[in-house]
Amino acid sequence: MQVDYKMLQAIQACFQENRLFYTQHARYEMVMEEFGQITEEEIFQAVQNGEVIESYEYDTPYPSILIFGNFVLAANSCCHSLFRGR
Repeated sequence: MQVDYKMLQAIQACFQENRLFYTQHARYEMVMEEFGQITEEEIFQAVQNGEVIESYEYDTPYPSILIFGNFVLAANSCCHSLFRGR
């Protein structure tokens, strides 16, 4: 679980430093969300207060974690997002 927490901290730092990349799939999902479009700011908020709900340390080419968090821009909504790190 310590590895998950360190990876979450690293991802949060990437958001704060604007050092991240959205895949084409992620962009598509953000636009096509059935309850309304999800913005980058909402993802940022969800990651900043989120928690790791699943860890995939053997994913290739890099380990990944699934983060669940809330955002307040859209009436206190929540989302889950998958992130990969190096």
